[in-house]
Amino acid sequence: MPEKKYSEEIKEFVRRNIEGRSNKELAELVNDTFGTEFTESKIKAFNGNYKIHRKSRTGYIRYYGRGFPREVIEFINKNYKGIGPKKMAELLNGKFGSSYTKEQIKGYYANHDLNSGLTGHFKKGSIPYNKGKTWKEYMSEEAQKKSLQTTFRKGEAPSNELPLGTISKRGDGQTLIKVSMTGKSWERWKTIQRKVWEEHHGPIPQGMMISFKDGNNENFDIDNLFLMTKGENAQLNRRKLRFKNAERTETGIIIARIYEKVRERRKAVNDRR
Repeated sequence: MPEKKYSEEIKEFVRRNIEGRSNKELAELVNDTFGTEFTESKIKAFNGNYKIHRKSRTGYIRYYGRGFPREVIEFINKNYKGIGPKKMAELLNGKFGSSYTKEQIKGYYANHDLNSGLTGHFKKGSIPYNKGKTWKEYMSEEAQKKSLQTTFRKGEAPSNELPLGTISKRGDGQTLIKVSMTGKSWERWKTIQRKVWEEHHGPIPQGMMISFKDGNNENFDIDNLFLMTKGENAQLNRRKLRFKNAERTETGIIIARIYEKVRERRKAVNDRR
């Protein structure tokens, strides 16, 4: 992303939304809101430059004052090469009947400068450590009992599974509705404004987003919703063309689209040079 002067609006938005989000999630949220092109590393640098910090580091636990048993430490130090935190937690729990989490082991790795050497990619020809083995061959009796308590039989659903149509409020103010009982989280849940739009106009094209003319993100009346690109959204925010009055915002949308067309043409000209 080209170097630019960031507005106070973006900095304040990051400060309000940084808690409870990883840098990757935060970058996606900022890009969706302002039409920017932050990557995970760039949002991390952005936070450092403007001294924006979390009160607690998401998904990361330091273990000061709580030591791991000697046999566990010896096992980790002997076997960490080629084994990431998640797999190491599974190995420890199977061998020692413990209940370590991925985050705990990740914290131990970080505190002791242990690098598994993994890139996150499963190498061709690699064989899972438990392939062809029964539980008894790689898990203690206690670990087997714990696993059985949380193992679901085919067709069985968790007792706390939320039903279709459940409404949920996200931390960033978005309202979600559950539309499916299967699939990934983003397939099971959808923002209400997207659902309402699709019911009236069909699928939303890739790269497009739905926003509110009157600025009220709880007014899901179809006449209050409009479709736009992320670039147009950025123009609306940058040039302060959003208003509580829907008619004024409609005028702002027209102006934002003109500015965005001019930007796209200038970019096309520069790319040809």
